[in-house]
Amino acid sequence: MEPKVFLRGIIKALVYTVFILILINTAGFMLDLGRVIIAGETVHSFEYSNFRFMLNDREGYNQFSGKNLFLNILIFFAVLVLVFRREVPLARRS
Repeated sequence: MEPKVFLRGIIKALVYTVFILILINTAGFMLDLGRVIIAGETVHSFEYSNFRFMLNDREGYNQFSGKNLFLNILIFFAVLVLVFRREVPLARRS
């Protein structure tokens, strides 16, 4: 495998992984927001910083925390396999 193909695959996998983790965080926030709305509470504060959502002064789900590191690594390797399954045949055709 050429280094160019390898480097391109790693960079794509990193970008896709970060995108997936942001989607997971956003989905966790939406679930928290739905829980608050269903419970009939009012939303009196909302904050987003450092990839963390805070809703009504309570910290929401954070996929980027250290306790989810193993899961994040698994997601990265799964994305890496999917990227290389597509990139390597394309490189062989060229």
